[in-house]
Amino acid sequence: MIQRIQTVYLLIALIFSILLFVVPMWSTTLQSDGMSEIGAGTHLLLMPVAALLCLTLLISIFLFGKRKLQIIICRVAMTFTILFFLMSLLFIHKEQNLFSSGTLKGFSFGAIFPIIIFVFELLAVSNIQKDEKMIRDMDRLR
Repeated sequence: MIQRIQTVYLLIALIFSILLFVVPMWSTTLQSDGMSEIGAGTHLLLMPVAALLCLTLLISIFLFGKRKLQIIICRVAMTFTILFFLMSLLFIHKEQNLFSSGTLKGFSFGAIFPIIIFVFELLAVSNIQKDEKMIRDMDRLR
């Protein structure tokens, strides 16, 4: 299981998705009526999406024997990653109108985590597909 590179990619994506709960995507020092931090650990609508993302990544790690199902579950995880990123941008935009002012102050280091997760998911899917093609080619030679 661990000797396959796509398992390492999925494990790295899982670690970053767990970090989504700890590191906020956006924070401000202003004490207003709104939220001071937005992330998976602080926003009730982002928490289930991030939890589903972690769950699908964990499931896909253990499906190393069923490559076609692993590809499908990885694509579902990619959908959850995109959904999490878009929802968090929507909540950030709703909390403070950053996009109209042209400044990006308030974004923290956690804002790049969904992008990193998506890249590692893409790498994992491409390597799973290479494995599947190699297995099909070997079966054809028999």
